[in-house]
Amino acid sequence: MYPIGFGQGSAGVDGTGFQLWVIICMMLFGVSLGQLMAAISPSVQVAVLFNSFIGLVLTTFCGVTIPYPALISFWRSWLYQLGPYTRTLAAMLSTELHGLVISCKSDEFNYFNPPSGQTCGEWADDFVSVFGGYINNRNATSSCEYCQYQYGDEFYTPLNISFDNRWRDVFIIFAFFVFNVLMTIIVSRFLRYAKR
Repeated sequence: MYPIGFGQGSAGVDGTGFQLWVIICMMLFGVSLGQLMAAISPSVQVAVLFNSFIGLVLTTFCGVTIPYPALISFWRSWLYQLGPYTRTLAAMLSTELHGLVISCKSDEFNYFNPPSGQTCGEWADDFVSVFGGYINNRNATSSCEYCQYQYGDEFYTPLNISFDNRWRDVFIIFAFFVFNVLMTIIVSRFLRYAKR
C-alpha cells in the first residue's frame, strides 16, 4: 500500500496519483522559490537569510504550527490563505482522510459515566450529534467509551479544509510555481548586481 498504509479513505489507492501530483507541484514550487531568492539576492549570505525568513513565515502560518482556529484573525484572513504550504496540507489531508472510517483503539477512547438509570447512548447522543464522533458501547450504563472522530472528515473540517477544494489547492500551488519562474526571469533580466 502506498506509503505506510495510505489510501484507506474514499479516494482509495487511486488518490495516490493525486498525492504524487501535489508533491511534484510542491517540489517545483520549492526549487523555483530558491531560484527567485538567489536572483533577488546580492550574495549567497543574503539569499540564506531570505530563505530562512520565508520558510519560517510559510510554516508558521500554514495551519500546522498554529491550527486554523487558533490563528489571530489578521493572519488568518490573508497569510494563511496565501501560503502554499496551507494548500499542500489541505489537498493531501483531505484526499487521504475523506470518507475514512475511524476506529479508536482501547487507549484512545474518552471514558465517562452516565447518570443513574441511563445508558451511554441515551446520555450522550445529543452531544455526539453536535460534536461528532461515536459511542462505542451505547447500551452500557457505566464506563462509556467515546471516540472523538467517526470519519476522517471530522478531523480536518474544523481546520478550514474541504475535500471539494483539493484540485483548486493544487492549482494554486502550481500557480505559485509559475509566478516564481516568471519573477525569476524578470528579476534576472533587470536586477543585476556588479558582484555577479
